[in-house]
Amino acid sequence: MDQDALRELGAKPSLSEEIGLSLLRPTDKLIFSPGISTAGFAEVRMALANPDRKIIATTIDKEGLVFTKSLIARLGLESQIDARFEDLLAPWNYSSDTFDFIFQSINGEFFDFDSIPSFL
Repeated sequence: MDQDALRELGAKPSLSEEIGLSLLRPTDKLIFSPGISTAGFAEVRMALANPDRKIIATTIDKEGLVFTKSLIARLGLESQIDARFEDLLAPWNYSSDTFDFIFQSINGEFFDFDSIPSFL
């Protein structure tokens, strides 16, 4: 599936998403994606780029999760993308060496850029 086909499905990649995806290496096999990207398109792109890759994508948006899971199923990527309802403010369920890469796409319109250094 190419970029045009994903756009037809509704994908609208942000600059942050593009930069994050460009940092993935072929050896990054287990990816953690907190706060599933818009409809899971970044996770779909990660999976399509490497059939050996497994992505655990989390969200607290129940409606968004339903849509994302349906997209993943429609594309036949359930074996690669595990979309979960998970609150990251709860205790961390993963060891520090679990993931090869942690992907986070940040949409700048949601942040007060003056406060960014305080949470980095």
